[in-house]
Amino acid sequence: MSARLIVFAAFFFLLPSLVGQNAKPESQSSSSSPSQVKNLPVISKSPDLTGEAVVIDKEEAVVRFTKDGSSVRTLFVAERILSDAGVRNAGIVSFPFAALTETVSFDSVRVRKPSGEVIETPPADAQEVPMPVTQAAPMYSDLRTKQLPVKSLSVGDTLEYRLTVKNTNAA
Repeated sequence: MSARLIVFAAFFFLLPSLVGQNAKPESQSSSSSPSQVKNLPVISKSPDLTGEAVVIDKEEAVVRFTKDGSSVRTLFVAERILSDAGVRNAGIVSFPFAALTETVSFDSVRVRKPSGEVIETPPADAQEVPMPVTQAAPMYSDLRTKQLPVKSLSVGDTLEYRLTVKNTNAA
């Protein structure tokens, strides 16, 4: 999950600079009005997703900080499952965290079937397990993963989940 968040943040912050590199300076532009934009590429067809296992349709992150240094992150993800590999990959929603300073709770996990049926997975079924690195390096013993097996996930479904990470900043 954190890798997805890093990619999303990098895309969000780098996109304006990439778009700005292709823009002409105003002195070189034609005599058109300044409010008119020209030479933007038009995408007329959807991308070919045949080789993809999972496609992220929506990803949102809201972070709230308090004066004492603690924070609350709320993450929402909607993924379309396109293959059996996607079912295996997304069948268990897991989120890594540092147990010493953070707590993770799943607010909702649901599967939307193509027929419109919605199947909820109870957040109470989530388990907290140690990260595999803690077996090899005990100094990382506070690293944990919150895992929740998703009910009734199959190819063609949309998986939606929302989770909250509370950082106590107990330093």
